Amino acid sequence: MTFLRDERGSSFLELLLVVPILVFFTFAPIECWAVLTQHQYAEHLMHRTLSRMQIDGLLTTTAENQLRSDIDQIGGKNIVITGTLASLGAQPVLRPGDVELHIQFEPKFRPLIIGRIIGASEPSVVIRVGGRAPSERVY
Repeated sequence: MTFLRDERGSSFLELLLVVPILVFFTFAPIECWAVLTQHQYAEHLMHRTLSRMQIDGLLTTTAENQLRSDIDQIGGKNIVITGTLASLGAQPVLRPGDVELHIQFEPKFRPLIIGRIIGASEPSVVIRVGGRAPSERVY
């Protein structure tokens, strides 16, 4: 019965049990924060672009290319932009109509990778933002 009373290595065993839990609870919130920050940036870009669309009556090709570039800079890939776009053949919306903008993209980094430690499947993360605003264009 000396095996049960022998406490050598018990600290190492406790360390093996505690460290993975601490790593999970440390990195999971950081990865969630990264996704939420990207969503917040995307909302800001969407509102800024909608403000410009209110004046122009639609999203011009130049503004669409700038929006794509901005989304790429915040770490987006597979970007899909829909709404009142000149590149889709839309005509300028005159007052009192509404302009629409919807943005969808995937993060370039693979978020929530820490979940695979506990056996979770890799999630498909897609960030979607969208809105509409009244057009101010009168002619």
